[in-house]
Amino acid sequence: DEYRQGYPAALSLGPDGAPWLLSALCGGASCDATRALYHLRNNRWVDITGLRDYPEGLIYQGPTLPVLFDEAGTPWFFMGMMAFRIVDNRLEQPPAAELNVWDATVDAAGQIWVIANTKDNSPALWVLEVEK
Repeated sequence: DEYRQGYPAALSLGPDGAPWLLSALCGGASCDATRALYHLRNNRWVDITGLRDYPEGLIYQGPTLPVLFDEAGTPWFFMGMMAFRIVDNRLEQPPAAELNVWDATVDAAGQIWVIANTKDNSPALWVLEVEK
């Protein structure tokens, strides 16, 4: 698949101040044919792998949220009905309930709070449990 850069879809800053960018990629007649996730390290954009391991339509389910960082500085990315940790520049799906995340934020203690619903339930407020 040949894709070219499209436009920025979401941006956040990591604990070290480095930007993390979700970018729309253009291909064929579409300029949001798929998306890619990057972060800046040593003045180079590093591609986060694993995003294309999931069906392309999954990235468009729900709102586009920026990468969030928990108390340990671990990046989290939300896509479709899944929450992912980013470990060694790759998406890793932790064992968790499938949550359709509508919004998310991090509190001063580094806990990630989400407004989400499970498959057949109304949205509720959740706190993601992170391994220490």
